[in-house]
Amino acid sequence: MTDNFSFFTFSVFFGCSFEEFSAAVLQSYGDLLQKGKAYIKLHDDICLEKYFNPEIGCVLQQFTWWTSDLYPNIVFLSSNQGDGLLTGCYSIYDILKCKYINFSVANRHCPYPKMAFKYTNADEEERVVMALKEDRWTFFQKGEPLPFENMEYYNNRRIKDRINFDIIKEYMLKLGIDFYKMDSSINNCTTFIRTEWGD
Repeated sequence: MTDNFSFFTFSVFFGCSFEEFSAAVLQSYGDLLQKGKAYIKLHDDICLEKYFNPEIGCVLQQFTWWTSDLYPNIVFLSSNQGDGLLTGCYSIYDILKCKYINFSVANRHCPYPKMAFKYTNADEEERVVMALKEDRWTFFQKGEPLPFENMEYYNNRRIKDRINFDIIKEYMLKLGIDFYKMDSSINNCTTFIRTEWGD
């Protein structure tokens, strides 16, 4: 895994198997697959670079989910959607009822950076922490803080220092995940590819 991107989004689902996750995708997107407006492709490996710097706006959905020998009972997902496939992830979550986190990360080359995580547990309780720059930097948080967070960061004078790529990598390590090894030792990998608009 490299960090040679301007912007990247991904999600981590905890406590579910690849088979359970795949079944949830089929249930959520079954109509599109049956109508021939999408298809599923199996892989032995993944190239996450294709999801770096996703376009903002209307783009036919493509997303990949995978598991790794390094992280049992965790499913990773990344997509070509600028919002991180938030609606799709929630639809899958609504079937599985497992905790998951959506992450957005950016580097210093991104003109409009967004750093965020959105955590949802099995009881639909949410925790969101976000810093983004449009005309100016804005910081937002809601929900009860989580054990892996360092609340002192959110008091930093500069908003871009309250939540950033380094902090997100630190939080991931506290959850037992090395950002740079997410795509290592992959044992299952599948991509959903939408080919047409409409229901």
